[in-house]
Amino acid sequence: MFKKLLPWYLLALVVLSLAFIYGCGSAPTSGGGGGGGGISGRQYYGINSMGGTNKCTINDTAFSLHFESGTMEGLTISGNVTTLESGLVSCEITSSSDPAKISTGEILYAYEVSNEVLVIGAGPDNGQVILILPALSNTAPSACSFEGITIARTDWLDPQNQDVCMTAELSGSGPYTIQGYNYDEEGGAAGSGTISGWHFTGGRLCTADADADTAPQFFFSPKGMVAMSGNREGSGWRDGEMVGAIYDSTVSTLELATDKCYIGMSFARDLDSNNTYVEAITVESTGVETLTVSSMEVSSGAALGVRGTITLGAMGDPGQGIIDATINSEGTDYQAKMVAYKYQNTPDKYAVCGFVSIETNAMSFFAIEQ
Repeated sequence: MFKKLLPWYLLALVVLSLAFIYGCGSAPTSGGGGGGGGISGRQYYGINSMGGTNKCTINDTAFSLHFESGTMEGLTISGNVTTLESGLVSCEITSSSDPAKISTGEILYAYEVSNEVLVIGAGPDNGQVILILPALSNTAPSACSFEGITIARTDWLDPQNQDVCMTAELSGSGPYTIQGYNYDEEGGAAGSGTISGWHFTGGRLCTADADADTAPQFFFSPKGMVAMSGNREGSGWRDGEMVGAIYDSTVSTLELATDKCYIGMSFARDLDSNNTYVEAITVESTGVETLTVSSMEVSSGAALGVRGTITLGAMGDPGQGIIDATINSEGTDYQAKMVAYKYQNTPDKYAVCGFVSIETNAMSFFAIEQ
């Protein structure tokens, strides 16, 4: 499925998981509570794959993006927004506070699930950067369980960094405590820890250290998506990090693969060269708890060749909310882990994201039901 990644797709959107195109070859749908596009004009706040954090405001015609932390800390870019036929929007940079880092004339690509999440991918000149920005919230999260899928770090081949997914318990009400558990690709324990003293401030959940860019930060969307940034680590920045969801006991693997059509992207990091690759995908139900994955033509959303199949297994394996899965690519089975959340009710609609390692590629993928 993800073994042969096409460099052509770098021209569309470099994204781990949450870059969404409208559905299975259909025309774009409207914004609002559903999965269709439309630009709400609200502010978004979250992570980038370099380990930093960003804020972005976007509407139908213009955007402004500020790098709050990370290797681009302090940089602000802005420009024009054009809605494309596929449902993506192109963001042409017309102003940059530091043209030596990001120059004018470059193009970013974005997609908004209205009032829920904005995803921005760099253009072909800077194809390793992806920004995953939940809608900025003024409401502190309640105590909950949540789980996530890793965005592979550049040093993922180091055995100490091969955690594929995580679960966590958020307790308290400010200060909060987070108890986290990490797992490897086969579901084995890869570490755990507890951090107390978390506070909700400025749209993020952080500790006092996080304000100095030395500890993780969490961002919660209104409908349950979670993004985590690791921020500063030693003299550099911890890249990669995590995207997931608040645990919802009403999500079942049977529902995720019954009469469903998802659109999304796969993101692969070639760990030998540290290059990144992206492929647009369609994911459609083809049997009980089975999904077929095809390449997707970016401009039209049309399905191209079949890449493989995903068979969904147990929910809660190894931790609460983690889905065990098998991905068959070119006749070979690979273990994978996935999480899902319900972003719309009546009718129920879901988003899924996962992680699989094939040979030397660490790959994450995300798709949203249309």
